Amino acid sequence: MNIRIFLAVFLITFIFYLKCLSFSFVWDDIANFNTLSRMSLLEALKPSQRVISLNTLFASNWRPLTNGLFILFNNFSPQFAHLVNLLSFSVGAGVLSLIILKLTNSPILAFTLSLLFSFHPANVESAVWPSSFSLYFPFSLLSLKFLFSERTFLSALFYSVALLFKESSLAIFPSLVLYSKGKWKFVFILITFAYFALRQFAVGLIPQEQEPHYDIKTLVDMFYGFGFYLKSTFFPFPFEVYLPEVPRDPLNLSFSFFGILITTFLYWKFKEVRPWILLFLSNVILHLSVVGFEKVPSVLSFRYLLLSLASLSVLLGIILRERIQPIALPLLVIFSIFSFGIIDTWKDDLSFWERAYSRNPKDATVMLNYASNLLSRGKDEEGLEILFKIFNGDYPKRDRFDAGVNIMAHYYNRGDFKGCAEFSERLESFGESDLFYYLKTLCFLGIGDTVKAKENIEVGISKFPHRPELRGIYERLSSIQAK
Repeated sequence: MNIRIFLAVFLITFIFYLKCLSFSFVWDDIANFNTLSRMSLLEALKPSQRVISLNTLFASNWRPLTNGLFILFNNFSPQFAHLVNLLSFSVGAGVLSLIILKLTNSPILAFTLSLLFSFHPANVESAVWPSSFSLYFPFSLLSLKFLFSERTFLSALFYSVALLFKESSLAIFPSLVLYSKGKWKFVFILITFAYFALRQFAVGLIPQEQEPHYDIKTLVDMFYGFGFYLKSTFFPFPFEVYLPEVPRDPLNLSFSFFGILITTFLYWKFKEVRPWILLFLSNVILHLSVVGFEKVPSVLSFRYLLLSLASLSVLLGIILRERIQPIALPLLVIFSIFSFGIIDTWKDDLSFWERAYSRNPKDATVMLNYASNLLSRGKDEEGLEILFKIFNGDYPKRDRFDAGVNIMAHYYNRGDFKGCAEFSERLESFGESDLFYYLKTLCFLGIGDTVKAKENIEVGISKFPHRPELRGIYERLSSIQAK
């Protein structure tokens, strides 16, 4: 019975999302997989400055097994990335069905609730977005499954592996420690400390621009974010693809207070549901902390709900096992139809940002990404119009600078080195970045002005000495000048 339910849930989930194998990369897929394509297997364990350059956020995302898998097979096509992600998501759904079956002894609930989880609209993001890196998901659930089956050694083993796939696995740590027995509590603590020690050794200090900045405003954002996540489990709108800020509306505030009250009551009243309530809360808290860590409020993403929605599926199974079980079937039908109807939003990166632009037509980040995608598709006139709208508009200097760098990149990519060099002079009062100095130097070299190119790269290397692209051009220019 167990293997049949697992296979049925796995196959149905996989077939349901099979269409995503024809999708292209979206949003930060391009940056992630481009970075991975430059890495060696050794650099998956200890990323080098050569790999991290121009993409410092990658430094804080230490996922050696995930990175190693892609590097080992050396296939960075969208199809391969989608296949790996979809397989892990589908296996995770199958493991979830086994957990629900064990707790409820009901094949009907195990089948319907695990598929309800699979088809939940908020989970579409985890299933069809490769940068979700969902490989950690089945291993995290297997760790919990073996813990409650009293096979703690296997639980510890799968927890260790899950951590090396993705840091999101830390969400299961409180449940593992509180509900393991005897010496195993210390084993799980030791594994977690060992993980952080290895991470520190591999990554080192977090780059300065990524140091956390928790203040009152950030904590308020996190509180509203909790309500946003909780609301999304009941009223999912999974493809609000960009949130300019954590929505501070009364409904999110109400859901935050409701969530605290109901989880506190359930945890106090029902002993059996405690591990799953704890998993739901720890997962949400872990990922809300990213709001402060990344210094941007626009990090509310539905892929962060993956373990929380799994825990809620288990809770629903425990609640329904002695009550009206057929209620799961209509829920499954409603959610699956809704989910399948909106999956096309993730067809490619242009449609991704096109939808965001239609909803946030004046947000600089959305405009910038949408314009960049238009330019990459050869729609130069539309893309440049949006970029110049930012550059000449009433936007903060940083946004205008970013738009200007993208305009420079467009000039350079089409071979207009003179236009690129002239436009770069207009940007100097707006800001600076490693990419700016990199492009500016290349543009001066393109028009044959090696003197200005050398002067520019010297300024760039003095401000961003750890950027190998800048250092490489500087060394080449220095060697040419020496000759």
